[in-house]
Amino acid sequence: MIPHIKIKSILILLITISTFSCNKNANKTNHNLSVEKIKIKEDSVNRKVINHNRIEDVANIDRLNYLFEKVVPLSDSYICSSDKYDKLVFSISGDSIFIDGSYTDDVYKGLIKSELYFPQKYLYKLYKNILPKYFNLNLPDTLENIRNKRAYQKESKLNAFFQDAFFINNYMFFENEGCLYCYKKKEKNKNLVVLPISKEEISNSNYLILPQKSKINISGSVASGQYQIRKDILLLWFDGDIEKWYVATLINDKVYQKLLIGKSETVELKEGGGQDNYIDFFINEELKIKLEYSKGKDYKSRKIFKTANYYISNDKKIVQ
Repeated sequence: MIPHIKIKSILILLITISTFSCNKNANKTNHNLSVEKIKIKEDSVNRKVINHNRIEDVANIDRLNYLFEKVVPLSDSYICSSDKYDKLVFSISGDSIFIDGSYTDDVYKGLIKSELYFPQKYLYKLYKNILPKYFNLNLPDTLENIRNKRAYQKESKLNAFFQDAFFINNYMFFENEGCLYCYKKKEKNKNLVVLPISKEEISNSNYLILPQKSKINISGSVASGQYQIRKDILLLWFDGDIEKWYVATLINDKVYQKLLIGKSETVELKEGGGQDNYIDFFINEELKIKLEYSKGKDYKSRKIFKTANYYISNDKKIVQ
């Protein structure tokens, strides 16, 4: 027969071992959870970094840029206006949408049968009639389409314009309040300017100077090339002994207002030698223009002596 005190000692020992084992397992479990939480946190941070870098780096990737073409009503009961849309540039790179050069939202991209994109029969028939009538396009059996990933979130900037859009050839279409808006794709690396832009950036980029549809004359000189900021706002480049840049607003394809925003010239000094005079420009997404006036022996040694600020108003005036 085992003495009572020995039984008590054995029980205490067993309880101690059990408690130690449980604590050890609990600590191991908590440690694993902590490691997992750290890993999840690190992954989350890495994803944010990746996404941030993707959004920032995408500025260096060629984008598909779409400019306003026209708007038509889906029925006689709708009155459509282009005021909100005709100055916008929609750009697509990967699954990201940019409006006037600023990142806006991500989208889902895919192909879908036209009958499924327009599930109501009357809509399907309507588009089969509207597209040939107004755009000289036939509705294909399959549509390339995009959908805003944040279609039902108030903070989505893209929602102010559309949730879904579809593409036919070089055109992008979306509907808003009974009106069908059409944007046309511009070729890559041509003369479409995505803001913000500076003189240095446009001079050193892959922008190409295209022949003008109509020769634009300023102060007796015809522009050597032009770049489009908006449908009615151009950057004009004049080559020669004095290189010049102008920003010009148009009405009915004629210059309404203009401003000298860039210059590079060499002036002979009385005491001998020469001095280079420069005007550099910076234009942001809100069409605000900053000018820097500088001079020096060359561009690298130039010193800024004056700055000026302008903006382009909604009525196409260039205001200081």
